[in-house]
Amino acid sequence: MISSMGKRYSRGFTFIEMMVTLGLVVLMLGISLFAMKRGDSKVSTVGLAAAVADEMRAARMLAISSGHPVALGIPTNNGSTPVANSLYRLEGWNVPRVTWSVGYGGDYPDLGFAACRWSPASGTFTNGAAAPLLSKVTGFDLNSWAPTDNQSDSLFCFTPDGGLITNNLPALDGRYTIVIAKNPSISGTTITAGEEAAVVYVSPGGAVDYSKGTPGATLSGGAQAPRAPVQERDDPPTGTASIQMSEITVRPNANDPSGTNDAYCIPGQQITFELYAYDPEGRDLFCQWEQDTSESGGREGNFTVPRSTSGPLVSETERMEWVNNPPQGLNWLGSEGAPNGGCFRARWTWTVPVTSVFGDTYLVQADVKDAKGDAQIENRPPPMRLPGAPTGRLLVEILVNGRWQMLRMNPDGSGQQLLTPQGVEEIMPSASHDGTKVAFIQGPPGQQNQRYIKVRSLTGGGEFVVDGPGYYTSVSLSPDGGWISYRDNASGQLIFRRLGDPLPPVAFTRAQAWGGSVVAEPKSRTGWSADGNYAVWGNDSSLIATNLNTESDNPFFSYTVNSLGNPERMFAPTCFTPPTGGGERVVFTIGNINPVLGHIGFNPTGSSSGSFNDGTIALVDLNGGGGGAGSGSFDDGLPNVSVDGGSLVLPRFDRSTNTQSALVAPWTGSTFVSNPSNPQSINQNIRSAVWLP
Repeated sequence: MISSMGKRYSRGFTFIEMMVTLGLVVLMLGISLFAMKRGDSKVSTVGLAAAVADEMRAARMLAISSGHPVALGIPTNNGSTPVANSLYRLEGWNVPRVTWSVGYGGDYPDLGFAACRWSPASGTFTNGAAAPLLSKVTGFDLNSWAPTDNQSDSLFCFTPDGGLITNNLPALDGRYTIVIAKNPSISGTTITAGEEAAVVYVSPGGAVDYSKGTPGATLSGGAQAPRAPVQERDDPPTGTASIQMSEITVRPNANDPSGTNDAYCIPGQQITFELYAYDPEGRDLFCQWEQDTSESGGREGNFTVPRSTSGPLVSETERMEWVNNPPQGLNWLGSEGAPNGGCFRARWTWTVPVTSVFGDTYLVQADVKDAKGDAQIENRPPPMRLPGAPTGRLLVEILVNGRWQMLRMNPDGSGQQLLTPQGVEEIMPSASHDGTKVAFIQGPPGQQNQRYIKVRSLTGGGEFVVDGPGYYTSVSLSPDGGWISYRDNASGQLIFRRLGDPLPPVAFTRAQAWGGSVVAEPKSRTGWSADGNYAVWGNDSSLIATNLNTESDNPFFSYTVNSLGNPERMFAPTCFTPPTGGGERVVFTIGNINPVLGHIGFNPTGSSSGSFNDGTIALVDLNGGGGGAGSGSFDDGLPNVSVDGGSLVLPRFDRSTNTQSALVAPWTGSTFVSNPSNPQSINQNIRSAVWLP
């Protein structure tokens, strides 16, 4: 028998129950959709305000990253329809283009916005807002930048530094305002009606914010106003353009004596090249530089920017800098001439090869392209031609603003490079024959007993102290840079020591003295034979040669200068081997009063028979008087001769005008000769000078 006590039955919904349940679901869904519709209507203005604010921020970031102005425009239908439901982006230099536009009519029906004010308000409205302190964009002219067709629209223009300029739009308490509302009505630049308003605020510094409502005012409902049409995007650039460029300028502009080149340069000199350019179609420009070494023996200088490569130029190091006010008087090569307003500038530094030699010619040329592809260059600037400077350079001691300083310069006084740091004086430069090292005296201005003897690298190395502090009045470096000689004026000693690392001790000293009326302290400078084996120096009326190999306390041989009838004081001998005339010679200054210049043969043989050849002194006629010393009213100073023996540099003091200068004279046959009608003078306050290779 089967029991039924554990059996169960299930019951389904009846038709009436199902209908009642479905009706409840439909009713609840309708209520929810109605609520959602009303909620969407209430928050849609805030949603559109958020979208507009995001576009403002994006335009600002694009201006900063791209380096050109970017404007967000609200179309106004040439000023007749201030309400819009679209935005467009205007960007570029010279001829800005509409590159993007968006319409919000589909996502936000019945909503519109305008750059406007409202009344009453809790703050003060103005037309335009003051630029923030330290703004870099106050000189930017929006109306000159914007195309004519866009100038009547409401333009919020962000500049590359992140600042904002508008075309005099309404501002509340220093912030520009865009009102967004349902069915807005605008009278002039004031909103008079609209529902559920929201406001976007933009400050002149570029900050963007938005909020619901118009503070201090209540807007009534209004009828839908006409909307300005969407601003269509311009056709994109074609990828080619006629780039307008200026000639390349060079600084410092050391004129080429031959007149056949743009400038001339010296080894190791830093030169600045500058080029201005613009694209009439308004695109950004990029620039690199090319160097032709076919006329310089393959020797290349160093650029501060990358060299030209194939393909578009797009990196930040290649981007040309925008300048609002280019210099007047530039020579523009293009048919369109100078830009109406700002343009781009490329400025770069180029270092002349330290191995540059006289006769080298360097050709440098600009390579200008744009970011979207190679631009068709219509007016390529001619290359700059920079030949090497005339043979040799000078290292001089010159008085500048009451302080004696060392300068490197060309032998005509151009191409000056300051070597002395601030706050000290540096005097009596003396260089090794390879031009890599200079010895000098350094100390605080006006404190003669606090001077140091130093050696400095001229090729980018450091410097070191040889002696000091003390009262030093001269210093001289041997041709190979292995010896140094300097005078301690407090003890009257001329000190000789070798140079090395570490610095060796003093090798030997010599007593050195003068009589007479000439202030001879700085004229105690030592000369050196061409082979570096002998030091030649003056002591009262004697010219003395010391054998450095023996480092003896006794002079190797000497000569008393008496060719003018009486013993004469002799100062600052310099050894040289002239290109003609045979044999080594020594040039020096002679005389207690109104010193003149003379030279004598020098024959160091390595034994006691060495001599200053036959004691005949040739006096130098630098004033063209014929015979005689020819110094006129000049007191001749410390002579120095170039390494090749062909050029003399002589600082001179003119007692008639109380002025200091330096004379450069070539060796011609048997002596140094200056053209009296057109002397090669450096008319600057130079007290001592030495030649560099």
